[in-house]
Amino acid sequence: MLYKWFYPDTPSVTPTLPLSPKTPDPVPTIQTALSNLDTSVTTGFDQMCDKLEASFFPTYEKHEKIFDYRRLYSRMHIARAFLFTELISRIAILQNRNFNLDHVRLGISGSQLGRTGAGINLWMEDSRQAVAGYLRRNGERSGIVEGSLEYSLILNGSRLDTRHRVDFSSPEEGFLGNTALEQQVLRETTQFFKESEAARFQDRFSNNSWFMRELLMILRNSPEKYPLLGTLLIGAKAAALDFSSERKWYCDR
Repeated sequence: MLYKWFYPDTPSVTPTLPLSPKTPDPVPTIQTALSNLDTSVTTGFDQMCDKLEASFFPTYEKHEKIFDYRRLYSRMHIARAFLFTELISRIAILQNRNFNLDHVRLGISGSQLGRTGAGINLWMEDSRQAVAGYLRRNGERSGIVEGSLEYSLILNGSRLDTRHRVDFSSPEEGFLGNTALEQQVLRETTQFFKESEAARFQDRFSNNSWFMRELLMILRNSPEKYPLLGTLLIGAKAAALDFSSERKWYCDR
């Protein structure tokens, strides 16, 4: 039942008709969400986590209240997909693949902004075009076009979270046919999905301002479960390597 009928708390008066249900809040527009972003496209991982919480999550939280009651396409999905996309992007960097990491981070963060309802994502292109427009307004030519490595990383990062089939077979995916690495990515992201999905309604994931910290704590608390995710996202190797927008292509030699 989406709405409750409320009656005046006056025993002496019995209404003959129910009061009208509360009109639901309108779904926030893409422009509203992107208007909260600053004009700096260049950002690091920590700064992008801050942007997620401050600029993107308020819109996704409204989605949860208006149509995504089960929280399937909103904050938890975007947060995990962002981490999974970051993981495979960093692997691609270590393999000397050249792409725009800033665009990938922004693209996955905004990949559900265009939603106006639950179910199959009919608004994917709207979301992509909105992020591309944001980049153009800030003097950047979007690299998020079909067939690009940026596009493939965003698509497969999202698929890792939605449990859709991930295609690592083509060279554009950046894994160069390394089957053992692919299987490790699938094992760890599947385990992380299950563990975080079970916690998505817990209080620690109710506040935007500490959402990403709580999610990353899962990695910190169970390093034995997530050797690859932990090493490349929060470990000493991640701190030693440059995954910033300047893209000084360090390799693991």
